[in-house]
Amino acid sequence: MGWLAGRMVEWLMIHEAVAEEDRELYEYAAVCVLMTVAPLFMAILVGGLMGELRTGIIMILPFIALRKFSGGYHAKHMGTCWFGSFGLLAVCTWLAARLVYSWQLCAGMFLGAMGLFLLSPIDSENRRLDEEDKRRYRHVTGGLSFIICIVSVLWKLCGDEKAAVCMAIGLLLTSVLQIPCVLHKVIGNMKT
Repeated sequence: MGWLAGRMVEWLMIHEAVAEEDRELYEYAAVCVLMTVAPLFMAILVGGLMGELRTGIIMILPFIALRKFSGGYHAKHMGTCWFGSFGLLAVCTWLAARLVYSWQLCAGMFLGAMGLFLLSPIDSENRRLDEEDKRRYRHVTGGLSFIICIVSVLWKLCGDEKAAVCMAIGLLLTSVLQIPCVLHKVIGNMKT
């Protein structure tokens, strides 16, 4: 990711859009943008390969919206991250394409939304949040989760069951990725 960000900034510098002294700032910004859109490109690739492009795109949108504020598991190595992400996206796309919108899925979605609100944000080792940021991120996560649940239910009521399932799976994916962090924290607290 850093390599690609560096090439992007070099291109901007060659075209005199960025000064050399601003290089580090623009590289950081490029990495942030790439990390934000990477899940969408991965979902397009996985969904396209599976013949479920729309499913992949709709499913990843709640994840992208929530993940920035909720936090969750992050792989330590880029290769593990890419491999795991493609695998999870394939499983979630497959599920979203085959599940029906049932009361169990709806209940799971609402439980996932409550879990996201109660457990968010998961602090990253790379960037610690102060108490004000934690409070703000929790409220943003709660608000987004509520909106996603409402949109999912509305899509079901409007007759687009597949889109409703995709929204639910996207929220549940975000929620499930908090579990390893919570378990790690609980196990760590038990040892001390």
